[in-house]
Amino acid sequence: MAMTDPDGYERAITLVGMVANELRHQCADLESLLERREELIAALPGLAAANGLELAGLPPDAVVDAASALRCRELQAHA
Repeated sequence: MAMTDPDGYERAITLVGMVANELRHQCADLESLLERREELIAALPGLAAANGLELAGLPPDAVVDAASALRCRELQAHA
């Protein structure tokens, strides 16, 4: 994606980072992280718009799953 759609790649990275920050503030363990998935998928378009961003074809579940995987690795590293 970075090679074929640099703008989309930048948008995806920004959105993943935004969701990851939400998860850092709200999810201190794996259980709470997993519980938030559906809620974040539904909320992502609004969160993006509130930050002046658009999904522009990016699948919300992929963005949330990428951010969740990042947060999961962080939690495992701290354990």
